[in-house]
Amino acid sequence: MGFTGPSNDAAAPGFDLCLADDGIRDAYDRAVEGRWQHLDEFFASRSDAWLVQQVLADEASQIQVTTFADWAEAAPSTLSVTMMGLLQVRDAWKVRGDVDDANIDPAVQEQFVTRLELAESSLMVATNFDRSSPVAWAARVITARDLGMGLKELHTRFDKAHALDPFRPDACSDMLQALTAKWGGNHELMFDFARWIERDAPADSPARAALPMAHLERAIAPSSGVGSPDDDVRPSTYFSRPEVNAEVATAASSFLDAVGGSVEPRHLFALNAYLVALFPLAPATTELVERLIGAIADRPTPLPWRYYRNDVVSGYQTVCAERREIASRFGQGT
Repeated sequence: MGFTGPSNDAAAPGFDLCLADDGIRDAYDRAVEGRWQHLDEFFASRSDAWLVQQVLADEASQIQVTTFADWAEAAPSTLSVTMMGLLQVRDAWKVRGDVDDANIDPAVQEQFVTRLELAESSLMVATNFDRSSPVAWAARVITARDLGMGLKELHTRFDKAHALDPFRPDACSDMLQALTAKWGGNHELMFDFARWIERDAPADSPARAALPMAHLERAIAPSSGVGSPDDDVRPSTYFSRPEVNAEVATAASSFLDAVGGSVEPRHLFALNAYLVALFPLAPATTELVERLIGAIADRPTPLPWRYYRNDVVSGYQTVCAERREIASRFGQGT
């Protein structure tokens, strides 16, 4: 599996942040224009409000933080203040960029932390509006991670979100990231968390993206430097391990069966994550890859494809091509 440049396939899909969902697109477009007045009603109408939050606060979102600040001032609530806080987190990362810790300018780091602290303050206020709502607690998993508050605080925040909304997908996704080695966790903690979700979450829960994402994080984790042969692996080598392939294939098959023919935008992150983590090493997994590609239907999600140089479309297209090329060796590819 190569984290390489874009595919030259002229038929590559265009990246749609709104996941081909007309309702989300309309809400997003109006918010980009500074119109927030519809948002309370729109969020209330969605059973996947967590997904709408993710789209509106994504790093590619063109919504200005002032729009949600106006919303929070005019109609203060857990939701409006949380959305303002999430955009404050987004803008903090825009200041910081992708520079590694060793090379970041101290002035930039100071500004980054200041902005994150502002976001944390906003989310703390949001928590106090409605203590029965998981919305702000889920978002505070992000600020706890980004501000380096430690595993105890992360678990406190996640546990509160989970108690109010079990297996809330955004909380699970952000908690998994917080448990990765790159964020101060380790592989054991990360996989324990991902396998708990795989074991206990509903069969069609979007939170099940945690298991394939844990394998992806393990595949791209840098060597620990301790000399173990297992510490330094290529993604393609890692994903082709029989035990990894078997675990991902079992999970992907279960999820696809549970979702059936009713693939909704909320399912897409998990489907894309399974695709990147599944190698077609036998006819059965070859068929699974084709099922995943068919279910995704040219709707790549920001993760996992931003791991491919932040180019969502080329990452997705590259893996589709790679998986089909591998599948063709078994005489099952299309």
